[in-house]
This record gives sequence, C-alpha cells and structure tokens, in this order.
Amino acid sequence: VHSSPVLDEAGSALEEPPQQGAFSVSLELDDLKPRLLGVALDSTEERSLMIVGIFDGIIKKFNDKFPRQA
Repeated sequence: VHSSPVLDEAGSALEEPPQQGAFSVSLELDDLKPRLLGVALDSTEERSLMIVGIFDGIIKKFNDKFPRQA
C-alpha cells in the first residue's frame, strides 16, 4: 500500500487529515491477493457512497499502515 498526501481543494497537501467532509483517496493495488477493498458501502445518497464498515482488504491495510490518515 502506498500513500500520497491528502490534498485540499486547491491541490495543496494538508498537514493534518480532514476530520469531516468529502475527500479523495487513491490507493495502488500492489501484491494484495485477492484484491478486495474490504468495505461495506451505503449508497442511499444519490451522488455519493458512505463507508459503513471496514473488513480485511486494501482499505484496512492502508488504515493499519497509516493510522493518522485512517
């Protein structure tokens, strides 16, 4: 799992991860097999997805490696 800084709307790196609001995360799927995201999603909103659960997979691996950004 590789990490890039979380960026603000202007594209500048944030010193601290956001506490709330919308943000994007990019993850590279390296040798993790099977390639599972490991998330449960709620799609009740028309234009967004909310993560409602995290299980074994790339997201949990990222959170374990980068706990301040989790």
